[in-house]
Amino acid sequence: MKRALLAFAFVALGASGAAAQGPDPFAQPQPEQQPPPPPPGQPVVVQQQPYQAPPPQQQPAARRGARQASLFIPITFFVTNADIFTGGAGIGARFGWEFQNFIPQLEAGVHVNGVEGTFGDVTLQNTWFGLGLRFQFLNASRFVPFIEGMVRFNLWSINVLGTEIDNELQFGVHGGGGVTIELTRFFSIDLQVNLHASFDNAGVFSSIPGSNETQLILEPRIGGTVYF
Repeated sequence: MKRALLAFAFVALGASGAAAQGPDPFAQPQPEQQPPPPPPGQPVVVQQQPYQAPPPQQQPAARRGARQASLFIPITFFVTNADIFTGGAGIGARFGWEFQNFIPQLEAGVHVNGVEGTFGDVTLQNTWFGLGLRFQFLNASRFVPFIEGMVRFNLWSINVLGTEIDNELQFGVHGGGGVTIELTRFFSIDLQVNLHASFDNAGVFSSIPGSNETQLILEPRIGGTVYF
């Protein structure tokens, strides 16, 4: 009986030692299992990933040119002495150079107003040149509001039956604002209203009975601008 128990103990110890040794380090690696080939005559199905085109690259939006050339028609109404001077009209030109929101600019033009009771025989003409600065409120729409200020030099003259009888160079300023409607990146329509002050030095206006020396003139405008 003792011999049987001893034999059983030796067998158990040998089995546990073999389990503790783990896998045989000299054992050959097993080959990877490959999927079985398709039966003869059966087509081989190859799975392909659908082609995905790369996303299109967005081109930057074309920007209008920085230089601006405008033609406009001013309609002039005297705020002071409206009972003496009739409404008038003229033509003007403007050039500006855009630096983001700011546009330094210069302009020149001429407008003619009548004198009440003369039936067009007496006219008041202003030929002017100005230097100023415009500030525009840029946005994503076609409508670009702006405000501006300008120093102007006005050559006023009085004409009787087409003959000039007096003239004077005066200093003036104007301020105003409006909106630019961009039809394309090359062209826009401009709507604007200015208030112009012209300071007389006992000259042209002083020679007209009842008129003020300093005149305020309301000046709506409509014009067009080319960008290049």
